[in-house]
Parts: sequence; C-alpha cells; structure tokens
Amino acid sequence: MRGSIRRRVASLGSFLKGVGSSLTARCLTVAGLYAAFVALSVMTVAGLSDAHISNAFVSDAEFDEVKQTVLNDDYSVLAEKRFAGMEVLVLDESGKTLYSSSSMFSQAISKDDIAFINEEEWDARFSVFEERVDGETMYRVLWLGGHDNTGFETIMGYALIDHDLNIVEGTIFGDRTSITPEQFGLLNGVIEFPNVSTAAVDDSSGDDYPFNMILREGQYVISRTQGVNDEGETRIIVKAIPVINSADYDRVFAESQGIMLALVPVIAVSTIVLFVVETRLIRSSTRPLVRAIEEYSATHRVEAEPEKIASELIPVYDGFVDLTQRLEGAQAEKQRMIADISHDIKTPLTAIRGYAQAFRDGVVPPDRTAAYAQALCAKAEVATSMVEALGEYAAAEHPEYRCELERTDLACDLERICAGLEPIADQYGDGFEARIETGPIEVEVDIELVRRAITNLVSNACVHNAPGTRVGVIGFCDTDDEGRPVVRVQVADTGSGIDPGLVSTLFEPFVTSNAARSIGKGSGLGLSIARRFVELNGGSLRLLEEAPEPWSTCFEIVLPRL
Repeated sequence: MRGSIRRRVASLGSFLKGVGSSLTARCLTVAGLYAAFVALSVMTVAGLSDAHISNAFVSDAEFDEVKQTVLNDDYSVLAEKRFAGMEVLVLDESGKTLYSSSSMFSQAISKDDIAFINEEEWDARFSVFEERVDGETMYRVLWLGGHDNTGFETIMGYALIDHDLNIVEGTIFGDRTSITPEQFGLLNGVIEFPNVSTAAVDDSSGDDYPFNMILREGQYVISRTQGVNDEGETRIIVKAIPVINSADYDRVFAESQGIMLALVPVIAVSTIVLFVVETRLIRSSTRPLVRAIEEYSATHRVEAEPEKIASELIPVYDGFVDLTQRLEGAQAEKQRMIADISHDIKTPLTAIRGYAQAFRDGVVPPDRTAAYAQALCAKAEVATSMVEALGEYAAAEHPEYRCELERTDLACDLERICAGLEPIADQYGDGFEARIETGPIEVEVDIELVRRAITNLVSNACVHNAPGTRVGVIGFCDTDDEGRPVVRVQVADTGSGIDPGLVSTLFEPFVTSNAARSIGKGSGLGLSIARRFVELNGGSLRLLEEAPEPWSTCFEIVLPRL
C-alpha cells in the first residue's frame, strides 16, 4: 500500500515537473490567470455598477429584505443609505402610528386613508376606470381580489364616483358619500407632497380630477403591506417610493457607465502585463538554447543543460546538437580531405621536382634523358588529372550546380558511350563487353553527366585491377521496388573485387586502397563524382552485394524511365 502511494506521488511529481518544463503549459497558465483576472474585474465592476444603480433608486425588493425586522418594531435598518428617499409609515392594528420616516408623511396619511391604499401583495386592489354616464364624466372603482377559473381577477365590489368625487352608488366604501382628492389619488397608487391632490392635471381635458394619471417629479408610488411580528402582533406598513424622473435615471446610468469604463485601463494594463510576462517566459525558455549557440560559436563546444530547456524546444536543441556534430564531422572530413589532397598531389609533384632538379643540375645521363622526360610527363599527367578531378568534384558538390535535362533514347546513347570506352578497356585489360537492350529507352537526363559517371566507373575498373581484367557495361529496362519504370546500367569487371574494409566508405571522397595511392593510381574521387552525377539526374548508384556471373564486381546505376 505504501509502495503504491509512493509510486503515485512520484508519478504526480514527474507530471508536475513535466508541466513546469513546458513552455505551452506556462504560457497557458499565465493566459488563464489573465482571463480569470479580467473576468473577475468585469464581474466586480459590473457588480459595482449594478449596486450604484440599486443604491440610487429605492426598490421594493430591498425593503422586502428587512420587512420582518420592521414588523418586529426595529426601525434602525430604515436609516440605511439605500432607503434614503423612501417614506415609511408603520401602524398597529388599531391604526395608531408606531413609526414615521417623516412628519410630512405621517400628516399626509390618516387612519381613514389606509383603506384607499392598494395592497402590495395584490390580493386585493383598486382599479379605476373613467366612463361617460348621461354625458357626464364618472369614475368606476372596482375592488378586485383573487382569480377565477379562467385566470381573470374576481370583482368583489365596486363604486361609481362622479366628477365632484361624490359616491353615486356602490358599497365598497361603506357609509361614505364622498372621498377627498387625496384619497382619489391613493386609489390610483400615487401621493404627492405637500398634501395636495396627487392627480396630475391634464390641461387638455379641462377636468379637475382626470382619470389619466401622469407620474411626475415630486410624486410617490404608494402601497401598503400587512404582517405579523414575532409577538403575534399585526403591523400595517405604508411605503411611498419617489417617482424616478428621466433626468435622474440618465444621470445614474451615465455614472454606472463611467464605472464600467474603469475597466478599459484595467484591461489595458493587464494586457500589457500579460504581453511582458509571456515575452519573458519565452525569452527565459529560449535563453539556454541561445547560450548554447553562443557558446558553440565561441568555443565549438555545446555544454547546455537540457533540463533547463522548455520541453517544446527539446527537438530544436537536439537538432542543434545533431547539427553541431555534423559540422564537426564535416570539419574533420574537410581536414582529412586537405591532408589527402596534399598527400596525393605531393607524390607526383615531388617526383616532378626531382626530375626537374636532375635536368637543372645536369646529372641526367645522356642515354636516360628520354626516359626521364617521359617519367616527368607521366607524373605531370597524374598531378593534372588529380587537380581536374578535384575541380570536377567541387563543381558537382556545389549547391547551385544544375544539370541540363533533355529527353533522349538511352539505348542509343549507351551504344555511343561504350564505343568510346572500348579502346580504353582494351588498353588495360582483356577486352570490353557491351550488352544494351534493344529498342528505345526513353529517359530525361543530362546525358553528358551520365557519360562521365559511366566513364569513371570503367576507368576505375581498368586502373585498379590487374592486367587481363575484362570489363562490361550492361543496360536493360526494369521496375523498382514500388513498381515504377527504371533503367539499370551495370558496370562490371572480372578483377580482384573490392576490399571489404572499403565497402562502407566506398563513395566518400579520397577513399582508395593504400596500394593504389602509393603507386599513384587514382585520386579517390572517381566514385564520389560518379554518384553525384547520377544523383543530379534523379538516379542512384550502388555496389551490388553479389555480382552476377561471370563478374566479380558490379556497380549499378538506376535512372527513372519515362
């Protein structure tokens, strides 16, 4: 059990370490924190903006939060800022005033007025309609409560009031024969201070008490609610909330918008911080790699600490290390090539200098003059061929070297190439054999490069084998491993074969046997040049592991066929 826990803890530690070394994870973490900060800022500022609007205007919802406290005769909560502007009157069941937010409000509302104020819960309410009866303006007051099966409110009673506010008919107001203008305003849910009619005058009608109520500044929306406190005592609460005029609303809304605008600099600054932090993260993650590059440039050594490199950059670091190793290998190859060139050219040049000094000092026997001159020319030809091969190799390896491809019949071209090579093979060996498949072999190649590649292979077979070696060139059509049409050109000989120790590096420059080098046979560039020429034509050159009978060595050129 403990071992399992340790393994899980170790796995978790490895996971967290891996996440910590990931540049993506770190950047996403910072971006997540940024997003969380921005979201929190938006929520906070939006909350402040909403709170500003809520605090600016009193609402019934806020009063409901403290309603029970007020029913319990604790009126201290009404002194809070959020209830500023609200008028509150608390009465007991007998109509005695227990609390009033202002003397003006307690004077404006009498015990008799309570019955004319709509109940907040809408269990029972007044609804006033204007109508014409016998040409006179009348007001029909409906006492509504509850809903019937159809969903409509139930009419529990009514009253008909004339223009002078006399009660013409109906019993909802008991024995009253008339009501006051203030009480008429209460029926419509409106009160105005000072104690005057709360009905806004409609000048167009000419009436003193129009039915159309137009709320205006200075008016209050009034309602009443009733409840029982913890002692079982009934309390009647009358609330009057000031009417919100458009100017006040526009001002408060503009202020709330100003609060929201505070988000702009906050988000701008946080975005700049995000950019700076992300930039520092990226730079810190790439710094070990940059140091490794700078160190290699200065010392040609790589001693970076891979564990400090971001996991996403590990492939780049590995590629850089591989590149430096390749560069070091190329540098070593360059040094080897320089040494080989110096050695190979120095041998004939030393002989040439010796013969030249002998002629200069007059020590050449008269009967040996012709032999010395012939040897001098032979060594000069060796040095010249080495320099030409080196130039040819350098040109072929240049990245801007381009071959001139053209469509041609390779069968005819091979016949002409073999005709030119036969005298060379006859000079060194035991004859030359050419077997070329008849019929057109359509290819798109630079035939001059193909000729030089085949010539190099034939020359190698003649130079590096004993006299009496037979050389052959075989050309035929075939398909590659993927079924694509190709042409195969094989250059084979019956010589002593290739030293097994040279097979793996056979196509590298300046690779040749020590015996061949010591007697000046070849520069070691022939196979490298041949392979490069074949590759420039989109083909390949290889040494067959098993040469077909009767050959002992066979090189094969494969070129794409049309």
